[in-house]
This record gives sequence, structure tokens and C-alpha cells, in this order.
Amino acid sequence: MSSQEKTTILFTAGDPGGVGYEILLKAVPQLKKANLLPKILFLVNEGALAYWAKKLSCETSLSELRIRAVGDRGFVPRVGEDHAENGKVALACLKEAVRELKEHSCPYLVTGPISKKAIVLAGEKGFTGHTTFLARQFGVEQYTMVLANPDFAVALVTIHHALKDVPKLVTREQIRYTIDNFYRFMQSKREQETIWVCALNPHAGEGGELGLEERDVIVPCLKELKKEGYPVEGPFPADALFKKAARKTGRYFVGMYHDQGLIPVKMLGENQTVNITLGLPFYRISVEHGTAYDIAGKNQADPASLLAAFANISG
Repeated sequence: MSSQEKTTILFTAGDPGGVGYEILLKAVPQLKKANLLPKILFLVNEGALAYWAKKLSCETSLSELRIRAVGDRGFVPRVGEDHAENGKVALACLKEAVRELKEHSCPYLVTGPISKKAIVLAGEKGFTGHTTFLARQFGVEQYTMVLANPDFAVALVTIHHALKDVPKLVTREQIRYTIDNFYRFMQSKREQETIWVCALNPHAGEGGELGLEERDVIVPCLKELKKEGYPVEGPFPADALFKKAARKTGRYFVGMYHDQGLIPVKMLGENQTVNITLGLPFYRISVEHGTAYDIAGKNQADPASLLAAFANISG
């Protein structure tokens, strides 16, 4: 059987100067125990992998990995910093994943943490993250970023935008396709739950006194969706709504902007949170955290989020 026929999961380790390669190597024993290693094609730089394996004293793990080498084998990571050479390696691995996905229709992509700045320094101007990069590569306009932990998930109406730009980006169309993607995701889990929707403004706008987005955009959109059969409720002030998550009386939430949704799901997720992109022609999932340059090279990185990502697609 060819490597393409065996592969159901592609993996990119992310920025070689961060913790991506470390958490990969630390996850190998659990991935082996779960019998996942034969299904995974690791798209990594061999120089970076060898560097981290030596640093972590786990060279023996390398022989168990199915590796597609990307880039210069003599590469040495610039640890703990945004560096163009690190960015080139991370971007090359990501582009190799795109090529493999297009040629062989692999169903799953698991990604490690990248540095957006390092990839921009490497020459990919305007790069804002995995989500938008992959959407553009596959011609997808209606994609949704979801953060999920074992107890609840949050879909975001807007993603990586300055807070000052968010109100004009919260449109009926954006809300509609976010909820539609999220509803399909919930159905794929064979669950029937209420989708709880956050307001944008404090106190849900106070009837227009603290903002008009609820009155003019969010409420009319949710009314339309309810008539069409979507199980939506809201908008509710986020500070009160996420008590449902803490009390485990709600499982599906929609946030209007990045930090509104990510703070509760990460805080309550205890390193078990994962990042999922909906709307792509494959299932993309990633760790919840970034490159963690502050602990890179100190053998302190926790692979829990990466293991949660693999568990999400294997169980």
C-alpha cells in the first residue's frame, strides 16, 4: 500500500523556533499507544526535528514516524524568536500540506502553532493565520473558526481583526453562515443542542443606548434563522451567557469577536482546547496555543492540546 493510501491525517509542526516540534515529540508515545502513527504523515523539516529530538533526548522516536521531509536538512531553528528562516520552514510545510490535500484528498489536517510575524518576515505579506490562508488556498469564502474543549465549543463571527473594525464586520451574512457552519458541525456530532449567541455590545446594547448592532443586525438575523429551524437563542450579554458553559448547561456558543469567545473556552478548557476550521473541504484542527517562545527550548511545553486534537478526530 502506498504512503498516500495509508495516510488519513496530515500534520505540520508549525514554527520550528517555538514549541511545535517539542509537543510533537512528547506526543509520540500516546499516538503510538492509540495506534495512530501509521495513519499520520508528518510534514516537517528534518533538521528541525533532529535538533529538537536531540535537545529532548528522544531520538529513538524518529524511526517510528512517517516523515515527508520539507526544506533544508541542515536547517537549525532560531529558538524563541520571530525569525524569517523559521517562517520559511513553517510556510513551506504548510504549502506542502496544501499540495498533498489537493492531490490526495486527505480528510484531516492537524497543525502546530505558527508565528504570523515570522511568516510575514519570510515574505508572505498579509498572512494572518492558518484559517484564512487555508480558506484562500481552497477558494473558500464562508469559513468559520471554532474553539472547542471537552465540554463546549465557541464559533466566531469575526476572527483576527482589530477591535475597532469588528462592528462593521458583524453583518447578517456573516452571522448566518457562521451559525449554518456551526449547526452542521453539531449535526456531525449527532447532537441536538441550543446554539447560544452572544451580543456584541455591553448589556446586549441596552435597546440601542449602548450600540445598534443588536437591534439592527443580530436580532433580525436570529429571528430569520429561528423561522428556518435553526436552534438559536440570543443575543445575550457574554458576561452572563458563558455561565452556562461553566455550569455545563450549554454546549454550543457563538461569539462576535475573537477574545469574547476564546477567553472562556480556553480558561475552562484546562489545556484540552482545540482550534477547528469549518467550511473547508477537509477537517482542519489545531492546538489552542501559540508558539510559546518564552518557554521554547526549556522542556516545559505540554502536549495536552495536541493530543486533544488527535483524539478529536480519532474518537
